[in-house]
Amino acid sequence: MVAFEKHGIDQSKLGIMGRSYGGFIVNTVSAYYPHLWAAAVSIVGISHIGTFLEKTGSYRRRSREHEYGFLSEDIDFFDEISPINHVEKVNAPLLLCHGRHDSRVAVEESIQFQEKLTDLGKEVSIIISEEDGHQMGGATCHINSYVSMQTKIVEFLDQHLND
Repeated sequence: MVAFEKHGIDQSKLGIMGRSYGGFIVNTVSAYYPHLWAAAVSIVGISHIGTFLEKTGSYRRRSREHEYGFLSEDIDFFDEISPINHVEKVNAPLLLCHGRHDSRVAVEESIQFQEKLTDLGKEVSIIISEEDGHQMGGATCHINSYVSMQTKIVEFLDQHLND
């Protein structure tokens, strides 16, 4: 790609990282644009919109359905767009991070993504913080969990983005 060359960017060393909805984007672009990434980190990310809506709190489901679509009407659409149904395309090593007590995005979102990637022989690792919820890596997380997660993220990115 000309833009990468123009700005002196080594395209073989691009990584992506996001948290919450940004984690969903990481999971999605890892599958839809696998040729772009050398490594990816998804923190409390969604892997399937339908299972996310099923497992999130009912108070959140009502508002999220107005954003994403309705379980009763849009499950075929959710199946079509959700990254878990496109994992065979993922090429980059992926690190998933999730808090066990996440009431917004259930930890099962990362677990089911990791299991499907593993079944296909993809390079994937998962960190599950037993102390944290959705704020894993956020302002209200446990400091030891935060330091541990950040250390593992740096090690992961260093391993996959540096020679």
